[in-house]
Amino acid sequence: MLGDEVTQGGMARLDAMVARRLDGEPLQYVLGRWGFRHLDLMVDRRVLIPRPETEQVVEVALAELDRVGGRDVPTTVVDLGTGSGAIALSVATERVRTTVWATDADADALAVARANLVGVGRAATRVTTVQGEWYDALPSELRGSVQLIVSNPPYVAEAVDLPAEVADWEPAGALYSGDDGLDDLGVIIAGAGTWLEPSGVLVCELSPEQAPAVVAMAAGHFAEVRVDADLSGRDRALVARSPLT
Repeated sequence: MLGDEVTQGGMARLDAMVARRLDGEPLQYVLGRWGFRHLDLMVDRRVLIPRPETEQVVEVALAELDRVGGRDVPTTVVDLGTGSGAIALSVATERVRTTVWATDADADALAVARANLVGVGRAATRVTTVQGEWYDALPSELRGSVQLIVSNPPYVAEAVDLPAEVADWEPAGALYSGDDGLDDLGVIIAGAGTWLEPSGVLVCELSPEQAPAVVAMAAGHFAEVRVDADLSGRDRALVARSPLT
């Protein structure tokens, strides 16, 4: 309570947190929690730090889900590479008729997502976490029946010099994706048609300079393709509708 005397243990914990921050550790990891849309997520070095750009990607994804009836009828959503669970849990809590499959190849990341499931109450009963590399994690019965696939995959080119606070602390496997940063986006785009229903949609986060290349890739697999901007006006979210058969 405000005004209470500081305990010796409490002061020691504060000193330790300050020391970690002075050592360069991101504030989000030092605190162990960070806000994302309506959620308060546990975060540590096993997962990426949730960012405002991804909050806007969720906004785009929810609008696309509403377009296919997500507010009125049961829908199935897949979050590929869920990390902390930020996207999957946002969809589950903000659209109560959804069933969400949250995948990640990394067991440590899934452990964080499962811990965050505890904090979302009844919505957690509609979220299934599964381990595996992209679509390999999904059960075969989902083929052709998913309304929305959404992902914030690794999309940083290996040669990019990221700030030390990112490069030295956040998991490299969730950041880098080949020479041009497009390796994982290519896999996700090429495989989405197998899992989406005919009117389904794929939403993926990307780096702004990648937009032309990603649109070109997606145009070979979808009838409608566009890129939406984030709140700073930079290209951020691929929206690909109606997979080509």
